[in-house]
Amino acid sequence: MPEVDLAIGARSYRVVCDPGEEAALHEAAALLSAQAGTVEAAGQMPESRTLLLAGLLLANQMREQNAAMAAQSEKMRAVEMRAERAEAAAANPAPAPLLDDGERSAKELLEQIALELEALADDLEAPEE
Repeated sequence: MPEVDLAIGARSYRVVCDPGEEAALHEAAALLSAQAGTVEAAGQMPESRTLLLAGLLLANQMREQNAAMAAQSEKMRAVEMRAERAEAAAANPAPAPLLDDGERSAKELLEQIALELEALADDLEAPEE
């Protein structure tokens, strides 16, 4: 198994990893080291506490990103369901009723369809939260 030297803060650590994971390990160490530098700038504390707080901050960032991704995924599922319903409705259109004076006009029906299509487009174009 490969041994990798990692610089985190002012110290160097030698760790073992699976073959092919060296680059990812260096990247993770760089993130931890950068976060540790931010924590160190906030005040003098022991190295173990600095690394603990840096790890907790990174874990919190990851938790927030996971929550944002889950919300975005749920939004995409809702949009996909709306699109599937629209496709199904387009594939099997209901016969158009004969319009009487008391029923909605063709213009009103087209306006309603346009509003629904605009809402679907807005959902697709909405910025990530």
